[in-house]
Amino acid sequence: MYASVLDALKSHEQQHAEKLACRYHDSSPGTLSSLNFGDLSHMVRRVAASLSRRARPGERIALLLPNSVEYIVSLLGAQAAGLIPVPLMAPPSNQTNLQAQRLAAILDDCRPGHSIIAGDAVDPTDSPSSDQRLRFDALLDDGLLGWRDVQINDTAFLQYTSGSTSAPKGVVVRHTNLVANSLHISQGVGTRQETIVGSWLPLFHDMGLMGKVIHPLLLGASAHYLRPETFLRYPRKWLEMISKEGIHISAAPNFAYERCATQIEDLEGLDLSTWSMALNGSEAVSAETLDRFAARFGAVGFRRESFQPVYGLAEATLLATSRVQGQPIRERVLSVEEVASGRGAGSSQTGASGWSKRCVSVGSAPGDARLVVWNPTQQRVCNEAEVGEILLAGPHCCTAYFGQPELSEATFAVRLPAATEAAYLRTGDLGMQVDGELYITGRVKELIIVRGRNVYPEDIETVAQDTVPELVRYGGAAFEVEHHGAQRLVLIQEIGPRVEEDIKESMRRAALAAVNSVLQIRLDAVVLVRRGTLPKTTSGKIARTKARDIFLAAGFGVNADEVLSAIQQGIATDVSGQDATVYPALDGSRVLMWILGWISTRVPVGSAVHADRTFVEHGLDSIDAVDLLAEFGKHFGVSVATGALWEFPTPRRLASHLSGEPASDTARGHQQPDASALHTNQRRNGEADALIDLLEEILEQREDA
Repeated sequence: MYASVLDALKSHEQQHAEKLACRYHDSSPGTLSSLNFGDLSHMVRRVAASLSRRARPGERIALLLPNSVEYIVSLLGAQAAGLIPVPLMAPPSNQTNLQAQRLAAILDDCRPGHSIIAGDAVDPTDSPSSDQRLRFDALLDDGLLGWRDVQINDTAFLQYTSGSTSAPKGVVVRHTNLVANSLHISQGVGTRQETIVGSWLPLFHDMGLMGKVIHPLLLGASAHYLRPETFLRYPRKWLEMISKEGIHISAAPNFAYERCATQIEDLEGLDLSTWSMALNGSEAVSAETLDRFAARFGAVGFRRESFQPVYGLAEATLLATSRVQGQPIRERVLSVEEVASGRGAGSSQTGASGWSKRCVSVGSAPGDARLVVWNPTQQRVCNEAEVGEILLAGPHCCTAYFGQPELSEATFAVRLPAATEAAYLRTGDLGMQVDGELYITGRVKELIIVRGRNVYPEDIETVAQDTVPELVRYGGAAFEVEHHGAQRLVLIQEIGPRVEEDIKESMRRAALAAVNSVLQIRLDAVVLVRRGTLPKTTSGKIARTKARDIFLAAGFGVNADEVLSAIQQGIATDVSGQDATVYPALDGSRVLMWILGWISTRVPVGSAVHADRTFVEHGLDSIDAVDLLAEFGKHFGVSVATGALWEFPTPRRLASHLSGEPASDTARGHQQPDASALHTNQRRNGEADALIDLLEEILEQREDA
């Protein structure tokens, strides 16, 4: 293995100079489209010589170019000049958007002496930084050649984190980290020099830069690229490139596979049979997405076993774990109780009763990498299948954030009690190990704790999106906020462009009821926003912490205080489950019979309806729950909050709550031994007659409607 990517480039120039190194299939007119290893090495030397005359060794230099061949040359040229490149994005035209704000924050943090911009970029004075701007084409004018030798422990670049839970931080990545992680990728994923690489990922992000630029250059493999904006507009272009070039490995976050599976209809001309390494990482891997993608593109040669779920982060250079090629894709099915408690291995079968989530294994740590799941409260290594924080160690792990020594110490220098081995990296991610494989469950900073129960925001978002098809898949951000001393759970959710205004309220109610009844927690508010509104990281993940800040600053077009005050005023019960609303005097027996009668209209004929069986056990979904309360309100002339079904999940307990009578007295006056149960085919007699009367009232109301 080489000491640096520059050493590798020298070797490839000597051994196979004519071999394709990199090609952009959608390069702009007047820019480079492709370079072989010989031409790439020559151009890197020209840029290095030019930069050496303008900047001092060790100086930081920002890369502010579009995704392009020029970007790759600039990165390597800066390294060859002894500079520290900072891979960033081209300044957006709208200086007020979130990307511009993030870019300005990064430039303020790293304070580069120079920046490289594209030859056709806007006037440098329009940029958000005061550093000296260098146009790429000007770096090639003098024709000189230069190349400084780098040491394996020198800084290769600053990789700024995506900022999903906090402000972006500059990870100091050294050449030794790049070399070690590249070896891990080969060991875990199975790449080699003959592998053909394809990518649309942004080059300023670790998955795109390390995985699809540095790694193939270290291997001596050919790499094909599309710009991110091309994929987002025309996702089929990604698959067309894979098909045309016979690409073996390409990686993307989960949302990209979902986008292809749901938006690409025309399969003609595609051949995905060479795509043997389809890496899915950077965000939660969805088993359902894997199913949909494989089903959609199986007809054109894609095999589900080609998926390789992976886990990585910038602080570990990139790859932390991967499924070994040839091994099955393993899943665990966790029930809502297991998710809430953080304990329990779940089942390897997908037929679990009640609500559950399918967790996909992201494999194990390759080579000499080490992984521990840690219980920080009890200061011990977690047991099998116990959820804790993921800690990493190995030569691929970085050791510092730029200019932040205290945060660096807390993040990169964790030492386990009584351990003599090297320090561990705190990832901030939660997961569990089962049979030696890692399952990611969430983020430490995003975990919501409701009365001692763990709640993951992605579970809240998924349940709502599964219930209401108009909600954009992977377009939600759930978070907790404090209001007047109480914690409130809010979901900001994107909707499609063709959603009519008059159904939005019913969508909100259905989403609220779904989360409340299925996850057995109280979701207090759903705020609907148009598609594309939620802030995302550079890798496409929802930035929930940022979304929370925007909500509190009234950035989603709603006043947070008004929304939260409305929750407080409209809530039917407090968090302890005690009645906080006085309903009109209602007869408990009649209320119970009405509820049982209503349920009997929603279950199959012959099914038993029980007062002490939960609404979920009766097979009712969240939309049924909304209907139940709406029709109850019409019949009895009262308004009932949707949270009541969460606080009182059985007919008897709900009837007791609504009537104010103790649950033990709710069925008083029933003479039958099983008066609290009903079969939908039983004959009229005694109390059953009254129940059937109520049932007929309901049916008449439905017919009138």
